[in-house]
Amino acid sequence: MLRNYLTTALRNLWRERASTLLNLSGLTLGIGASLILFLLIRYHTGFDTFHQHFDRVYRINTQSKGNNGNEFTAGIPAVLPEAFREKLRALL
Repeated sequence: MLRNYLTTALRNLWRERASTLLNLSGLTLGIGASLILFLLIRYHTGFDTFHQHFDRVYRINTQSKGNNGNEFTAGIPAVLPEAFREKLRALL
């Protein structure tokens, strides 16, 4: 019984080559895009989750103009720690 179903399905797919190719390419593209999106989201949400308060961890980037346009580095400007201290003193 299963063999008859498979034979009939393959015959219909072979007869309708254009629609079969269109359906398979759409399915392949959809699965590939979903997989890439899943991996990107997993990558971006996977940083610093081993900390106890990982939802409070922030990263400060410095933007500067270099020879190749704007450059971003993980370093902080020298005045930033003092500015943070002043703001925290004002809040407390």
